[in-house]
Amino acid sequence: MSSIQDIKIPEGWQQVNLDNNINILNWYAFKSDCFNEDWNWLPLIRIRDLQDSSISTYYDWKYPNQYIIKKWDLLVWMDWNFYTIKWDNVDALLNQRVCKVVSKWNIIFQDYLFFHLKEEIKKIEEMTTGTTVLHLSSNDIKKIYILVPKDLKEQEKIAEILTTIDEDIEKTDKLIEKYKKIKAGLMEDLFTKGIDVTTGKPHTKFKDSELGEIPESWKIKLVFMVTDYVDYRWKTPEKVEEGRFLVTARNIKWWIIDYNLSQEFIKESDYDIVMSRGLPKIWDVLFTTEAPMWEVANVDNEKIALAQRIIKFRWKNNKLNNYFLKYSFVSHYFVKLLKNESAGSTVEWIKWSRLHNLSLKIPEMKEQEKIVEILVEADNKINKEEEYKEKLVKMKKWLMNDLLTGKVRVKF
Repeated sequence: MSSIQDIKIPEGWQQVNLDNNINILNWYAFKSDCFNEDWNWLPLIRIRDLQDSSISTYYDWKYPNQYIIKKWDLLVWMDWNFYTIKWDNVDALLNQRVCKVVSKWNIIFQDYLFFHLKEEIKKIEEMTTGTTVLHLSSNDIKKIYILVPKDLKEQEKIAEILTTIDEDIEKTDKLIEKYKKIKAGLMEDLFTKGIDVTTGKPHTKFKDSELGEIPESWKIKLVFMVTDYVDYRWKTPEKVEEGRFLVTARNIKWWIIDYNLSQEFIKESDYDIVMSRGLPKIWDVLFTTEAPMWEVANVDNEKIALAQRIIKFRWKNNKLNNYFLKYSFVSHYFVKLLKNESAGSTVEWIKWSRLHNLSLKIPEMKEQEKIVEILVEADNKINKEEEYKEKLVKMKKWLMNDLLTGKVRVKF
């Protein structure tokens, strides 16, 4: 950013321009014909490696030693979108469109610089959104001004606090992924072997079906045979600033209705017309048919309006648990059916007539309820960790705002 002339500089702090306080090592044009997959050579960092710290390319020719990157070096991806990371891997070579930033330690503590740089480059990215400027230059970085405590110990303490919360977020992410993998395994087992409600163990007797081997007591039914459904296809109503909340396909994500992902409203006077095909009830299952396809969620608010590209399902004749239906729609076997029936090259979509004629595996109601109980428990573990992560992210945002500007001072 430009000079922050108007901001109040805390006592014992100073405003510094990065141009005079950092060294930037630009990329080196390694020859592509020297790339290989021989791990005996030094690995080569590519842009994609900044996202997952994986390495698959190695270099077997002479190179300048200054382009060797060490663990915890500060790297910036110079192309859209811009990443700022501390390298957490083996020694590697700096490749094109990635630069290394080193602070002059007598002025800026390196880890303190990392948090400031990450925020300032994010601002540059936001300013270039929607423009043709998709590249970051070393001059863009050098123009940045930041507030810095004069005492390096205070900088170190601030960096330590922010690093700790980053580590907590990372641990929570790993725990979420662990629980998601456990749930995926549970779903595979439960929709393949089921569960005997009397013993609590998988079924032992099976039979052949059009969907492969299924438990002996299960049935195969087409979607339209066990559900009532409404396909909300109508002319797009007028959008207003306030009114009845319109749930669009964008709101349905990760098996819930997320009211923050998109916020659109229709007039109260249009509600009855828009929803004339059928009003939602709690626990109804919503299914997106396009952009994106096959996201699902249970209705949690009967006052919502539903947009195009959403189909609402409700069990028929008390034969199907609505939560079981939702889990069925995202089970491995059903997703495979969907992919076989979907159309579109860049945007996948499915015709309602095809969707309603897909097959479902249907256990008895008590077994459906037991399967739902197990999967809801798995979901609750994931949700608990995601809620904790959300709190950490909010806390970090607050800390970044206050600690990096000196609004809140730390003891050191």
